[in-house]
Amino acid sequence: MLNFNFGNKQIVVSDDVEKIAELTKKRIAVKSKYMARILAAYDKAGSIENFMENFSDVSGNISGNAIKDALDICVNDGYYDIDENFFLEDGRQEFIFDPMFNELEDLFGAYKNIIQQNEDEHEYREQRKENRGRFVGGGFGLGGAISGSLKAGALNMATGLGHSVFNSIGNAISNYEASKKLKELYELPQCRDILLNAVNILVNNIWLIMINDVYQLSIAADQEMKKSEAIFNNVINGRIPKEKTKAALLDVLSINPLKGQAYDELVEYLDQDELEELRSMYNSLEICYIVAEDDLAEYVKQGLVGKTLLLKIQADGGNPESKLEYVKYCIKTNENAEDAIHVLQELIEI
Repeated sequence: MLNFNFGNKQIVVSDDVEKIAELTKKRIAVKSKYMARILAAYDKAGSIENFMENFSDVSGNISGNAIKDALDICVNDGYYDIDENFFLEDGRQEFIFDPMFNELEDLFGAYKNIIQQNEDEHEYREQRKENRGRFVGGGFGLGGAISGSLKAGALNMATGLGHSVFNSIGNAISNYEASKKLKELYELPQCRDILLNAVNILVNNIWLIMINDVYQLSIAADQEMKKSEAIFNNVINGRIPKEKTKAALLDVLSINPLKGQAYDELVEYLDQDELEELRSMYNSLEICYIVAEDDLAEYVKQGLVGKTLLLKIQADGGNPESKLEYVKYCIKTNENAEDAIHVLQELIEI
């Protein structure tokens, strides 16, 4: 349990909140690892067709290993009475996977539409080929005969080619158009964003099961959390008088010390001693990771994962010591040299 004093206002950070903050940092490390892995699989596939063909293996590997990583953390903390099956029982499997596949629907749907359209073209062409064979003897029914006559006649007049040759060309055109659309789909940046967000949802839900069902932790009661959010929203929307904003933001952090945005909002209302106390609270709970989580996909796109990512997030938090540690690590590992130079320049300016 931690205590922080801001004049006559004391903020007590519970053991539950400390543990949630610790688990959040671990979640970011795990999440970034599998975000990087899904991007690597996508790039390695070279086409949306290859990626979709191997998707079940890729997603199964990522999901299984993410659950294993979560289980390892639980067991290391002394929870010996659970195994992988725990995450797949009592509705937890649906809780983990259904939202992930909902996120993937747009990508799967776009892929399916192109494939289906191509298959429909082939099927339609096959039907026309059969119809041409039966046209002389009739058998379509009146509406079908007229329709079939127009289609077969127009096709024959347009091509002047034999039926089999025409169908080969038609299939080639259809396949070409489909391939073109599939290539365009594969190259859309939104596809990578969907995959990253799907992994984000997957790991978040695994972690929610850990926090709620394994560790049984909470920041505050649901009603208190709603109260905290309402106060913060009123601050952001300018509904609270300036002279009462400091107290309101301290109330927010008193209920939810992990509300990252509240730290930024509070800075301008504190004196120097209180700023030091806020900085101490921020660093103790490593709020920089919570704040950075919304930008995690962008970090991963830059090739940042593992310890490099965690140090980069700390460095971006503005702490000179953290910036220096990040620069030293980059030099030691020969990673991210260009970014390390940029951070070093920031240090010199400080």
